[in-house]
This record gives sequence, structure tokens and C-alpha cells, in this order.
Amino acid sequence: MIDFDSFKQFLSGMSDLSTPILVFIIAVLSILNFLDSQGIKVPKYSKFKFNSEKDRIKNYLQEIYDNEYEFLKENEAWRIDLLLKQLNLHPSQKRLVEKELRKLSRSPIDTKEERENALRSYCKNKLICINTNGKDNLTYKEVKYFLNFFDIMSHGLWRSNISQLMANHIKDELKKLLDINKFCIVVPRRGNFLFGYEVSKALNVPVVFMRNEGRIQENKPWDGSFNRFDNVVIIHDVTVTGKQIVEDLYNLTGKNVIGLFTLVLRTDKNAFVELSSHNVKVFPVLKFDEESLRYLVET
Repeated sequence: MIDFDSFKQFLSGMSDLSTPILVFIIAVLSILNFLDSQGIKVPKYSKFKFNSEKDRIKNYLQEIYDNEYEFLKENEAWRIDLLLKQLNLHPSQKRLVEKELRKLSRSPIDTKEERENALRSYCKNKLICINTNGKDNLTYKEVKYFLNFFDIMSHGLWRSNISQLMANHIKDELKKLLDINKFCIVVPRRGNFLFGYEVSKALNVPVVFMRNEGRIQENKPWDGSFNRFDNVVIIHDVTVTGKQIVEDLYNLTGKNVIGLFTLVLRTDKNAFVELSSHNVKVFPVLKFDEESLRYLVET
């Protein structure tokens, strides 16, 4: 709404010639705005207004998940301490576990073999591999050995190393697909937010976070923008059933889903079969079933 007192004050400082010109411009803009609000589209004006609104929404969404990312980073120590308490680790065990992870974060991850060895060592750590036997009120009950890469992402050093490991894995696999040069990262709904954010930064590509429902538009249940990127790379930390990936495929219609890149694929569940039936290729760094994971942890 125009403040007419301020407007009159503004006009009083202008020359006689410029005043009627400005009044005319404001009158035209008012008419165009009224027509647009009534659903009568004036092509160039409506497009200009739409683009301005789209930029505003895009900036708003970017600000939201930038804030979420900063909040998670700022509270990293608290989240790690909370996890250690939930696992009932003694203070001396806590120091040992953290020392082991600090050492791991310096592991080389350039080659396929180095990445596999580093990730195998991560999976043995008590902060990541949780034996669910005798533990009540667990939110995830699909497996006996639960690999928790979600909370570990709260620590900057570990987050950076594991995300770079995945970024190197993606780069090496995409080299084999010569026609793939531009793509964006997609993190499935209920996926690992920090992991996806860091991998996209390491690869210097856009990231889109899938959601159960649209935050602004119902038909766009995601945060971020696909823009002109037809190629998408879905990333996940640990893939067990693949259900949440399949749920998101409907909203990726028209996109070229290069595949699912995951740190760990559980081969004793139906993820590979389920995803293959939807023509989704799976590129894991490591594969485990219950027995091989038990053997890794206990030896």
C-alpha cells in the first residue's frame, strides 16, 4: 500500500516535468497489479512478477536449510555426548572411541581400496555400529547391527571425511559414464541432511532435499531447485529396504536417475531387488549382510 503523505512529500522535491511522469508510471503499475490480482494476466508484467516471487521463495528456502545446517553444526558436541550416553559408554570408552575416530578421519580415501578400508574401519566403531540386542525403544528394528551415520555427522572432522569419501566414490563411478557431466544431488525424504549437504559441497553441485510434502507448493515436495539439471544422483548413508528411495521416484518423473550411491548396502534385505525393479542402479562403497557385519565387529 502506498503512503500518500510520504509520496506527496517526495513529489514536492521533484521538478514540474518529472512529477506527472512519475504519477503516470505509478498509475500504470497500479492498474497492472490490479489486473494481475484478478487473474487477468498481462504477459510481461505477470512474468516479471512471477520471477520476482520465485526468486523470493528460492532465497527463503535456501535460508531455511542454511539455518538448519548451521544449527546442527553448532550443536555437534552436544549431539555426540548425547549419543555416547544413550550407548552407556564409560568415560574411558568414550575417549578411546573418539581417539579411534580422529585417527580414522586422517585415513587416505583416494582409491577404491582405500575408501573400502576406511569405511570398514568406521563401521567397526561403537559410535557407528550399534548392536540392538537388549536395547529397548529403538526407532529402527529392521536389523540386529544398526549402522548409525546420522549422529556421527554432527562432528565436523568426521562429517568432512566421510562426505569426501562418498564424493570421491561418486566421481570415480561417474567417470565410467562418459555422457554424465552435469547433475544434482538428491537426498531422499528422512535421509541424512548433513551428509547430503557436505557431499554436494565437496562436488560443487546443487543439492535437493526430498520431503513428505511441499513446504511452499504442494506439487513440489522438496527443498532446493532442480533448475535445468535432468541428471540426478541419489545419495544415502545406509540402504536397507530401499523403500524411502522408491517413495521419491514418483516425484523424480522426467529426470534421469543415474543411480543410488550409498555408503553401505544391506544385502540381506530387499533393497537391491526393490530398486532394480524400478530401474535404479545401486553403487555402494561396501556391502554387508548380518553375518558379515557381525564378523567385522567381533574380529
